[in-house]
Amino acid sequence: MADTKGKRIEELGLMMNDLAGRFRIFIEQHENIEVVYPSGAFNARCVDYIQHIVNHGTYHRGNVTAMLRQLGHPETMTDYGYYLYTLSQ
Repeated sequence: MADTKGKRIEELGLMMNDLAGRFRIFIEQHENIEVVYPSGAFNARCVDYIQHIVNHGTYHRGNVTAMLRQLGHPETMTDYGYYLYTLSQ
């Protein structure tokens, strides 16, 4: 949170792009994403962490959708599949 405090939306976007790139490199460096990674007293497979990140992103898209509707934008699409579709157009 300290790294993002006081940042403008453009700066946050750049930070997110950097994080996404580092995450992509991390995944590409692993031939076996079924390997178990310890995290303190908790152990999970790398693929479990990836699934959690994807699901967590879905959770936040839902939050953004709710906020946009409250602001009067009921037709705003936040579906990731729709986003990928628009990239191909």
